[in-house]
Amino acid sequence: MSKLSTLVSLMIIFANSLSAQVNAAWVRTYDGWSARYIALDNAGDVYVTGNSGGDFCTIKYNANGDSLWVSLFEGDAPYALFADNNGFVYVAGFLFIPGQVYDFITIKYAAVTGDTVWTARYPKIGPGNNGKFTKILFVDDLGNVYLTGAGSGSTSDSTSFLTSYYSAFICK
Repeated sequence: MSKLSTLVSLMIIFANSLSAQVNAAWVRTYDGWSARYIALDNAGDVYVTGNSGGDFCTIKYNANGDSLWVSLFEGDAPYALFADNNGFVYVAGFLFIPGQVYDFITIKYAAVTGDTVWTARYPKIGPGNNGKFTKILFVDDLGNVYLTGAGSGSTSDSTSFLTSYYSAFICK
């Protein structure tokens, strides 16, 4: 038997043993929405964000699958979710203002209650100002928020990239 076929056989056996060990501990649904992103905190709580009736919908579940809070925010589409080590949850996405453009929007929630701590918009930046879409969100241990994403505009390649940094104190 060749090394390649041995490796493939071991991978199949390993994959089969993994799938045999996976059992769903709990499954939850929330009517009228589509989940997009998931994050975990250090306590084992689960955060899910998506769309519900044209709003951002973020839900916190404990490790047993019990819903602890649901928060709705008027926005179009969340594109990132992050649970930090300091008891906060961040959702970033885009917000459409009729007659204007799509802007970056970031919402900081208190992880315990789901209350909004602050929101921050990054409006109309870059050529064309036709839209901003958050793709990645990261929060360091000091609470500094970093975003990166793309925006469409009237440049020759019709796409510009943007990286942003929010210091927690300027977003309150």
